[in-house]
Amino acid sequence: MTALLIALALAAGPPTFLAERVTTIGQQTRRVSVFRDGTAVVALRDGLGEPKVIRQTLHGLEMQVLLQVLAECYDDLARVRPPTYSPGGGWVEWRIAPPEREPLIVRLPQAGTPMAVVVRLAQALDGIENRLIAEPGGREDLSQWVPKAGERVLLVDGRTVEVRSVNDSSVGVLINVQVVDNPIGQAFTLEELRRQAVRRVAP
Repeated sequence: MTALLIALALAAGPPTFLAERVTTIGQQTRRVSVFRDGTAVVALRDGLGEPKVIRQTLHGLEMQVLLQVLAECYDDLARVRPPTYSPGGGWVEWRIAPPEREPLIVRLPQAGTPMAVVVRLAQALDGIENRLIAEPGGREDLSQWVPKAGERVLLVDGRTVEVRSVNDSSVGVLINVQVVDNPIGQAFTLEELRRQAVRRVAP
């Protein structure tokens, strides 16, 4: 019996998800889902209690990276042959449905030697899960943001910085910022600051 179960519900229309990982250990369930509309959801449930749910919309680059990983991992995951026993009792169910491909459902032990395809899929979903947990309030799409002096942004490391100046340089646009309530200053390239900024905040 192969690790692959091909979902037969296609007659009802394409699946709404692109990728899901459901980890079950005892009474605890942890689900990470990314849907075709760009919505990402992390749901944590302990026993019969109400799940803790974090929901956000992914940005274009995050979706592009995930779609590429799914496309490149699809065939390898389809060839996986699963064991019928999990030494630790925990299981991970992988569900992937890249566009124009039939959905795959693969159930693997939570413990054990990971396969390269599973490691790559795990890294992709770990990155999304970790960001949602670290930024439950959501992340502003700043991919087209043009900083102006006086604007403040929250960075991924938790610091709030204020833009002091915007200057052209030989390496492109440089943004000089100062940590709020702190004399420490720092310079970022425009693209680097866009990547590091979580959201704009009021002065």
